[in-house]
Amino acid sequence: MTSRCASCLRGGDVEKPTHWCSDCSEPLCGDCYRYHMKSKVSTKHKIITIANVSDLSPAVLNLSYKCKIHPDQSLAFFCPSHDMMCCVSCIPQNHKQCDQLITLDNEAENVKRSKFLQALEMRIQDTKLKLTEFVKKKNENVSVLNDQKDKIQKEIGYIRKSISDHFDKIENQLYNALTRAHDLCHRTLKEGIEQIQERLNKMDVWHKDIATLKENASDVHIFTVVKTIQPLQNKQEAYLNTLQDEYSKLNIEFIGEEAWRHLIADVPSFGEISVTESNPAKGKDYLHFKRNNIATTLSEQLIKIPENRKFNFATAKLDKGTKIRSGCFLADNRLLLASFNDTCVYVCNKDGDKRKKIPLHFKLSDLSFFDKQHVIVGTGSSIRTFKTSTLSLGECISDTLRNDVISSANNHIAIRSPSGTISVLDATGKLLRELKVPSYGYITIDRFGRVYYTNNAKNEVHCFYPNGSHSCIYRHERLKDPSGMTTDDAGNVYVAGHLSHNIHKISGQGKKHEIILSYKDGIIHPQRIAFQDKSKELLIINNEWRSVEIYQL
Repeated sequence: MTSRCASCLRGGDVEKPTHWCSDCSEPLCGDCYRYHMKSKVSTKHKIITIANVSDLSPAVLNLSYKCKIHPDQSLAFFCPSHDMMCCVSCIPQNHKQCDQLITLDNEAENVKRSKFLQALEMRIQDTKLKLTEFVKKKNENVSVLNDQKDKIQKEIGYIRKSISDHFDKIENQLYNALTRAHDLCHRTLKEGIEQIQERLNKMDVWHKDIATLKENASDVHIFTVVKTIQPLQNKQEAYLNTLQDEYSKLNIEFIGEEAWRHLIADVPSFGEISVTESNPAKGKDYLHFKRNNIATTLSEQLIKIPENRKFNFATAKLDKGTKIRSGCFLADNRLLLASFNDTCVYVCNKDGDKRKKIPLHFKLSDLSFFDKQHVIVGTGSSIRTFKTSTLSLGECISDTLRNDVISSANNHIAIRSPSGTISVLDATGKLLRELKVPSYGYITIDRFGRVYYTNNAKNEVHCFYPNGSHSCIYRHERLKDPSGMTTDDAGNVYVAGHLSHNIHKISGQGKKHEIILSYKDGIIHPQRIAFQDKSKELLIINNEWRSVEIYQL
């Protein structure tokens, strides 16, 4: 705010202001204040002492009453049709057809007690609270990163102590990489917090301005401020929506070398430090330290190879370092597997032999057997067919539905979006029904049109029926973090317990159930699963995407 009387400055004089005219948005000295009060033009203006507006932000104090289209004209009307203020010259140009024009004085009357002023204040407060919550989440993420760093350091140290001093160099390299990754995450989160805090500071100013104006400013002034802040608040809310949709949590992950157990000759490195992102809304708040088969190898001698496990192979057999996101059986008794870390799919025999790599232009989010000629694949932003005869992409079924889990049966396709919406389509892409669910999870659809989905936050299985109703059909103390799901032609549902290391079979809409495979059968952190009715075989992407297992049921 200027420290000089505006009227005096126009006359070439310099006087210290003592009052503020809310209608003119100008400071006035004592003499100009008295003249202002006597003038017929300004006798009704709202004038207050300068101390009452000393805390207002410059944006509010310097708010112009001039029309942006006609700078020589003052704003005099409000058009409800266009939700905008305008001057006399604007009316014949842009508001000929608007029959509800109202003078600013009439429209701004009682604005201090209006519902839309209260609504704006509530919106600002609500957005502030939500953005503050994101600051809290990011600060918590910083603490989690510190814990993850400490845990990984201990794990690396344990591995280091179990072998020889030859590994000093690569151990230090890993520590340095971990520190760089941690610093990068820390810096990224702090920058995000600073960006949010900057927005919070702006809204603190708005909130304070409104509170001050309600006590001191004229209705017209407050109305003008409201109409100025509203579009800015809309942008803040749009930013908040984007933040909610795209918010990803940073995690540090250690991907260990499978060959470290073979000591010096076979170990070029302990592994690598990588940063991953996970959305907490998906129910997986904390990713943990991963060592390629290290956690399980020490116990493998205690696990008896089950008789019903017909095939198994490490995904590294397909390509070094490869992990598999999902897979399905093909009609010719081969497998189609989607890469987790590359833009490709693999076709191979059930034992991983005779593999063929098919490059794509994008990573697949999921895939599902559709019929003898087609597999349905998700790209994250579209749903397409994959032709099994030519091993190539086919037609696009939908390019508008975001997806991270898909399933198909009996010419119907079920999709689950990252935001938690389950959509059921026919083969042409027509939307048949839709359901918004509160928690992230996995889905599968059976040949009767029933869509089963998991609530990972509560470790439950729900059913979305063709008539639109839905209900919880299953929960079990030994089902932890349900992941992959599939069904058979008899209507049985199979669910993988990612953290409980088992496979559950649910029959009769939850009336019957059993754990058909567990840790002692070699089930370790299972992910996606698929069932083939013809051979009665269950395909399991096991060991955190690193192995493929096929069991005879």
